[in-house]
Amino acid sequence: MSELARYDVRFVAQPPDPLDGRGDHAPWPEIQPLSELTILGESDQKPDCRTTIKACFDADNLYLHYHCVDPEIISTYTQRDQMLWEQDVVEAFVCPDGQLDRYFEFNFSPRAVIFDAIITNPEIKRGPGFQFDKTWNADGLRLAAAGEGRLFGNSQTDKWWSVEAAIPFADLNVSAPGDGQQWRINLFRIERAGGREQYGTWSPIPQFGPGFHQADCFGVFVFRR
Repeated sequence: MSELARYDVRFVAQPPDPLDGRGDHAPWPEIQPLSELTILGESDQKPDCRTTIKACFDADNLYLHYHCVDPEIISTYTQRDQMLWEQDVVEAFVCPDGQLDRYFEFNFSPRAVIFDAIITNPEIKRGPGFQFDKTWNADGLRLAAAGEGRLFGNSQTDKWWSVEAAIPFADLNVSAPGDGQQWRINLFRIERAGGREQYGTWSPIPQFGPGFHQADCFGVFVFRR
């Protein structure tokens, strides 16, 4: 197995404001990005389109910002919990307690549409017992999107899109992490353009099947105050 990715998540006294998807306001410019994504099943290769991801936290929320270079933004779904992974999307699988047989899945689209579910994965690698409960919602989750392209009405040429998410700790049934506390987490992007598709993963996954739900490959967030 490839070495798990690790990232120190910085505590911020002031949350991102406004939450507008752009990520060009405090505290984001001072936040270091995570390591670059690699291709699912090909840990020595990077996707064609660059994805920059940053994370931080305060007393109430985990904040994620994804910036996605994209020459063809494909996003038509408009309703929560639709199958966003069939089009352009970024994802986060979040396991606060480190018990990898149960975790939270979040998908965020260029239209600021959310898919959220509780995953049960007793075999860790999406075996016969795999289940997801999309009736669960992170009711306090806030999401905003921005971009440059036809979807956003500001360019005839697609160039990029980004999302900014605030995930409440209360919705994950945990308190704000203390200094040095560790969570298992992985972050992904599905990018579709020109009839092809690429699957990018933050913490490397050497084997393509069974996809992103290989929880033993989740990376490590170390929270720093």
